[in-house]
Amino acid sequence: LIDKQDRIKTATPQEYEQLLLEGKKAHTIKSKNALVSGTIAHDWISEYINAKIDGKANYEVEIKDEKAKIAVQQFLNWEKEHNVEWIASEVVVAHPIHEYAGTLDFIARIDGKLTLGDFKTSSMISEDYYLQTSAYQMALEPLIDEAIQQRVILRIPKDGTEFEYQVVPTDYQFDCRVFLALREVHRCNAYRDWE
Repeated sequence: LIDKQDRIKTATPQEYEQLLLEGKKAHTIKSKNALVSGTIAHDWISEYINAKIDGKANYEVEIKDEKAKIAVQQFLNWEKEHNVEWIASEVVVAHPIHEYAGTLDFIARIDGKLTLGDFKTSSMISEDYYLQTSAYQMALEPLIDEAIQQRVILRIPKDGTEFEYQVVPTDYQFDCRVFLALREVHRCNAYRDWE
């Protein structure tokens, strides 16, 4: 801190401007690094789940990024705490009537419950994710014989903070209605943009 203060005091106008520009961009560098860590962890976990589904008992790939390594270890600890049977990963779903599609991260049996889940590398679990998982479930239901019993969000920290597991607390039918209403608003806005 003292070094930076000395640099500011003795800086020419051009050097001072350069320091301001560096300061202005500093948060983006940190954010990009965190995003990379989150992506590395997300990709490792997806590959791990696919390996488990394929019957490979041991999946080991070295992770060099320290924050991603912490996130993966927290995920593995969570998996040990719960009885998890991975069923499917990266499932593309579409709803022909409501005209939307997406990729849900996994279907698993968690603690005995058939579960639809999504990974997030955000800094917090947003209520928007509840609507997203309801849309996935709505598109998936006609394709499976067994009812989904719960939706979950697994937040993979991209900055070394605590891994978070949340069963979606909101009512599925309510989330579906809200998602479809917002879908209509989106269509309306898209229509207006075409005019």
